Amino acid sequence: MADKVLTLDEQTPQEYPYAIDVVTRNIDGEERNLLYQVKRIDQDGEPDDTKPIVSFFPFSEPKSEGGIDKHIFSAWSGARTSRTRKSYEEIFDEVLELVKMDPAAAAEKIKEFGLNYGHQSILGMIPVFLFFNNIPLEQAYWIFNRLWYGDGQESSSRYVKFSRMNFPKIEGFLDLSAIPQEAREDLEHIQQEWLDILQLAENNYKKWYALIEEGYKAQFEEGDSPIEDSTLKARILDVVRSWIPMGATTSMCLLGNLRIWNNYIKILQETGEEEYIELAKQIKAALSLSNTEEGKDVNANLEPLIKHTEPTFRIRENIAELKTAIIEMPGFSDLLESTKMGPAYYVRETQVSVIDKTSVGILTIMQYILVAYPRLTEEVVLEWLGCLDANQIRALSIIVFKGHTRHEKMGNLGDIRGDRIFVLNTAIAQLRDLNRHRTFGRQDIAFLSQIDYAHDGQVDYEAMISEGFNMSSKIVETTGLQHLRAEWAADANIYYTRVMDFYNFLRQRFPNTDLHLIRKLLPLGHNTRMHLSASPAHLDYFLDQRSTPGNDQSNADIVAKMIDTLETDPSLAGLYAQIAEFDYNDPVAFRDRT
Repeated sequence: MADKVLTLDEQTPQEYPYAIDVVTRNIDGEERNLLYQVKRIDQDGEPDDTKPIVSFFPFSEPKSEGGIDKHIFSAWSGARTSRTRKSYEEIFDEVLELVKMDPAAAAEKIKEFGLNYGHQSILGMIPVFLFFNNIPLEQAYWIFNRLWYGDGQESSSRYVKFSRMNFPKIEGFLDLSAIPQEAREDLEHIQQEWLDILQLAENNYKKWYALIEEGYKAQFEEGDSPIEDSTLKARILDVVRSWIPMGATTSMCLLGNLRIWNNYIKILQETGEEEYIELAKQIKAALSLSNTEEGKDVNANLEPLIKHTEPTFRIRENIAELKTAIIEMPGFSDLLESTKMGPAYYVRETQVSVIDKTSVGILTIMQYILVAYPRLTEEVVLEWLGCLDANQIRALSIIVFKGHTRHEKMGNLGDIRGDRIFVLNTAIAQLRDLNRHRTFGRQDIAFLSQIDYAHDGQVDYEAMISEGFNMSSKIVETTGLQHLRAEWAADANIYYTRVMDFYNFLRQRFPNTDLHLIRKLLPLGHNTRMHLSASPAHLDYFLDQRSTPGNDQSNADIVAKMIDTLETDPSLAGLYAQIAEFDYNDPVAFRDRT
């Protein structure tokens, strides 16, 4: 757990841990610095391109004649707006006059706004565009799931070949020197098993690419109307990407403002995990390039406008208290007893259900309980909550909402719109797309939330692995692929059995270590849960944009099942009647890639 947040009052250390590459291009006969790359230095002092690379695009306007960055005008205008009745033009002239008279005073004034303004509204006036290379798919998923205000894109796993992806070395997660010399065979087994499991995933990817291609061609290929290569490739990759492990690297770009990045640095560190803390430090370094020799000409002088606050860890603390209190309440121990795992079968089909006409407070308490006890289900938790009296519910509410006032964020937990939420049990690949499309009111319960808010670092990885692999709806619903269902399930069970055995082996040899490296082996097809809540207006947008032919087929399985739940609600009959269920066997929909 992080116990300190970086602040800009700290001096750049003597041994700066990053290298800064300046990417230049010739524009109008002049060499321009267009990109600054912040890279971690390895033990030999050389840039390590296998680690995450944070790039900064200094796209703010050039400096004014007085030597003051022009972004000061937007920052000052935003700050002054809440303190004056003047028009924007009058505010702009006010700033310009001060810059002309005394540029240093203008800079000091904006620094005062940024550091001592009393709230962070001024930070929202400064746009910042960062680009990330070599971050794990898992980390990109985590970031998008917490992207409350900003926007961005991620390299699509549909169009990146498995063989071109990088994977971390196991030495980056485990201190293998802890294994004594007499257990050398154990060390060799661990290193080899890590590689073998990754190789098994790649073999499955290649095998299923060929099988899916053959099935699609048999169903949709016509002699006088061949399938476009790009269409066929897109449809195949949409299925086989399920086998890509979450440790594979990706790239993403994010556009936000300093307020967002300020918050990101804080919540990245609050995870307590080294790779997330490292990324927070790198972002901070990228936003402070003007402190370095290489970045002294960066136009956007961001330093005086960044203010970092201490992390609260409030949700983590509240869940720890909730676990202590709830275990003593009537009937809860019986719920936990009923969650003991049965025989291992790791294949799941996408399921969508709806929780309707339940108070926001009860839904929030339910979510906290599910994060604390991920093996429980929404249905049993709500049934148990329904048996409690008003005083018991009040006691739980006090714990859950403790400290969430005076702008203490609850994160995605508690972000509920109305009294209806959909419970989506499906592949991470599907939920990753929903995050990339900024689906409203989303909370990921089963996969990453239990990591972020786990008490005392104890994460139920066994339960996580047991969530299993998703049976792609393309295989379930497409006629030409249905004969592959048994083989898909067989390969998934072999893979997950191998991962579970590896986890148990590591747990015996590293009993006091957080074995989060197991998450790197879980594939994009790994089954998980998401809560999706929205108003009918948002629901209409979501269903329309992702269920009509020619749009994103990867979400069609979720959308079709959500439509089924709407059919039972007479109050939404008007919405339901306008949405057609997706047909996987429609050749027009298969070929249409508008």
